[in-house]
Amino acid sequence: MIRRLHPQVLCLLGHHSSVIVQQQARPFTVTAIRNARRKTRLAELSRENQIQAEPLTGDINKDGMHRYELDFVETASWCRRILESMRDDVQTLKDKAKPLQLPTTESSPLVAIQTRTQHAYDFSKPPIPDTSVTLHLLVSELGLSQSQHHKLALLCGDELYNQTTGILSLTESSSHKTSINRELVADKVKKLIEEAKNADADSFADVPLPIKRRSRRNTPRLLELPREWITVNNKTAEPNLA
Repeated sequence: MIRRLHPQVLCLLGHHSSVIVQQQARPFTVTAIRNARRKTRLAELSRENQIQAEPLTGDINKDGMHRYELDFVETASWCRRILESMRDDVQTLKDKAKPLQLPTTESSPLVAIQTRTQHAYDFSKPPIPDTSVTLHLLVSELGLSQSQHHKLALLCGDELYNQTTGILSLTESSSHKTSINRELVADKVKKLIEEAKNADADSFADVPLPIKRRSRRNTPRLLELPREWITVNNKTAEPNLA
């Protein structure tokens, strides 16, 4: 669509008039008007057909449940079945219950099993898994005699047995699985104890234990100060002569 300009304006513009007329001219369509009318009509229809929320009655069969509420109900039902089965099992196993008897120290000494876990933040290179297992055992709880204790300390050596603390520490890392290393280190400790208790073998009574200096932890010393040094309300306390 080309718009006509006034003749005097064309004379003033000269040869630029054709360019301006072409730039200002654009086709006229009714698409924008139709879209505006359509949006208005859709908005009016949505207001007219708006769904009215009904108040809740408290009845699940009428109101229904949200998916999260349904999950909670299923979990509660599952827990209820578990608790009911446990209640029935208690009555069934009541006759088979036995009193708790703590094991003696000699039959089952207290041991500590140490494993290692690496936490790496470089996910491009996964760390090499450390499956080593260290077993710590207090030798005084094994119920050994003095000669057996001496023989066990010689068999373990100063690297495995700490004479200061009396703890035997043995490490196993030959397998790539931690469970297998636990069984292997337990078997080694059992063999050492059996060899120490073997009366037919040599007791090594004439062999002294190797003495090696170990760095002890600096533990604070409890000092007993004289009573005269204690101050009460910025005054020296009087000694108790009674």
